[in-house]
Amino acid sequence: MPTRSMLALVVVGALRASTVQAQGRDLAYASASFYEGLTGYTDVSGLPSGISIKYVVNARSDEANGEQGLVTFAVKNANGVVWTGLGFNDNPGMFGGDFVVVTPGSAMATFRDMYNHKKPYEMPLDDDAFTITPIKAYKTSSSLEFQFSRPLVSCRVSGLDGTTPISKRRRKLLATTIDNTPQTITDPTNWLSGRQDVSIHAKEGIYLQYAWGSSATFAQHSSSNRGALFTHIVDSPTVNTVDVTSYVDVKPKIATNMQAGATFYACTKHDLGTAVRYVVGWDIINSNPTHLHHAQMYFCTDGTTANDPFTSDSNVNVQSMKDHGYSVNGGASTGNSSIGANDVTQCGSMDVRCAEVVASWAVGGTRVVFPDGTARKIGGSAPGDIRYVMIERHWNAGTSSTQTDDSGFRLFTQSTAPTVGEVGIFLGGIPAHNALTIGANGLYNHVANCPGACTTKMFGSQDMTMFAYFPHQHTAGRASFTRQIRNGVELPPITSTPFYDFDFQTMRWINGFNRTIKPGDDLVFECAYDTRGRSTATQMGEGTEQEMCFMFFMYYPKMDLFSCYDAQGLAGATKKTSCGAPGGLDSRTGFSSNPNDLLDNTITVTTEYENTQISTCASFPPASPPPMPPPPMSPPPMAPPTSGFPRGVSTTLVALMSCTLFILHT
Repeated sequence: MPTRSMLALVVVGALRASTVQAQGRDLAYASASFYEGLTGYTDVSGLPSGISIKYVVNARSDEANGEQGLVTFAVKNANGVVWTGLGFNDNPGMFGGDFVVVTPGSAMATFRDMYNHKKPYEMPLDDDAFTITPIKAYKTSSSLEFQFSRPLVSCRVSGLDGTTPISKRRRKLLATTIDNTPQTITDPTNWLSGRQDVSIHAKEGIYLQYAWGSSATFAQHSSSNRGALFTHIVDSPTVNTVDVTSYVDVKPKIATNMQAGATFYACTKHDLGTAVRYVVGWDIINSNPTHLHHAQMYFCTDGTTANDPFTSDSNVNVQSMKDHGYSVNGGASTGNSSIGANDVTQCGSMDVRCAEVVASWAVGGTRVVFPDGTARKIGGSAPGDIRYVMIERHWNAGTSSTQTDDSGFRLFTQSTAPTVGEVGIFLGGIPAHNALTIGANGLYNHVANCPGACTTKMFGSQDMTMFAYFPHQHTAGRASFTRQIRNGVELPPITSTPFYDFDFQTMRWINGFNRTIKPGDDLVFECAYDTRGRSTATQMGEGTEQEMCFMFFMYYPKMDLFSCYDAQGLAGATKKTSCGAPGGLDSRTGFSSNPNDLLDNTITVTTEYENTQISTCASFPPASPPPMPPPPMSPPPMAPPTSGFPRGVSTTLVALMSCTLFILHT
């Protein structure tokens, strides 16, 4: 029996010795069906009828010793003898994805190793190095089976962050001092080129994508022959056991009128009562999928008495808002009996003290379940208890007439307090302020600093444990990263999203399921933009045609903090970062101009992070020119919703879409 090291070396050796064909590698069919007889494999659940996928991890990766690891996949498509593809990506879309496509011939099946790096979407291109090992193929008159192996850690991808191609992204942004001045990207090939291989060993999980055609010839598939499922190939996080029969629905008591036009932000307030419950997960209640583009729940942490939580001298509109209430386990709503369709408030007048984001959803979002032992308390009567919340719904109606909507959130609850800690959401980045702009017709990188002075101010003596993250930009956004510096030494990146896709924004587990942030640690947020084709500068702001640079982190234990925004010169705050708790905010975006919240954001780096542990990464065959791309190909859809809370390798994370103010469009 080969050892783990031997298995890893066998795969690498096969890659080096093989003759690479631009259009793939042919394999003669096996004499009999083999898929059902494979043992020791893990079945992928949640697939549509006719498609079956299973895998087995032959050898775990070991970056420290240069071992890539090995995983074998088997696929059976009973929808016909047609081309079939299996993809790997960190989002449900094609942008940045790595694909294995098998086309059935009369006597042989052709395996193609492909990738996609363009938006709008196009037909994937053949890799310049064949990094998979075909094992078997078999066909009948009505089905196709195939089996192949591939490394868990790609040789052309950094091992620890799981996404950053070593040969492509040698960006030297971190000099002695990190400068938050916007930078023009002069090497677009290094910034926006495609990764031809995706590492799938990382603990943050991976989207398995599947698609098939209507014939054996590789061509654009139909909209129904595709999909994506989130899974953990190697290790899975332990999440709360959720009782789906124990829940609180927080939504408008009746459907409210949503104004016609391009954009409308509608807010309703809700009294959750004095009964204490603990939220362990949530789901969206989407009553108008055509027009609802995002929904958020804000906790009102103003510390006032339970009878007067929304009073604000400058906000009469919020004072007069009626209580839309809540319901328990499908029961009647507790909302005001006189609620009407027009009892909804424009969110711009919402009380700024209702600013802590605790649940967010946007197109494609699915259920969210917290890590085992964590939860968030709601209800109560003491000052500081979370009895009152605000629901924000962003409607992009695109119609000339008023429509209605009563979307909200279902909070899954338990009666016992968390044993590990309460969950919170921490936000970092750049304020969505119209005075800030991104240059025209070019590629730009914007950097936001959250210095150690801010983490010390906000954390006190408490460490923060991050477990999931969500990056948010708009349509010009192309990439984002979060870096961590401790005592001048840069640690592995917290987040790495080199192929940001506005159409597929998902919350992801932090690699390793958690990352400790200590008081005094520096955080650096980077957002790259592609404004080529835009003749004027792009403003930061709320609209889709504007831009954002937000990074949302889910963490525990809960602290009295909200955001860490690089001021970028706003309010005359040069080289300053705003770091304040919700009670002191100037707006719901989290930026505070209070001098006590504006701290110097100089960050000094003595040692940059550079992953050089995978010694095999420089040993690929010479590159071959890829073929000309065929006509455009439509993207796969978002992961389909599931009926339960799958755990283990088929855990459906968090397709949580978070943004304090953002707009999606069709």
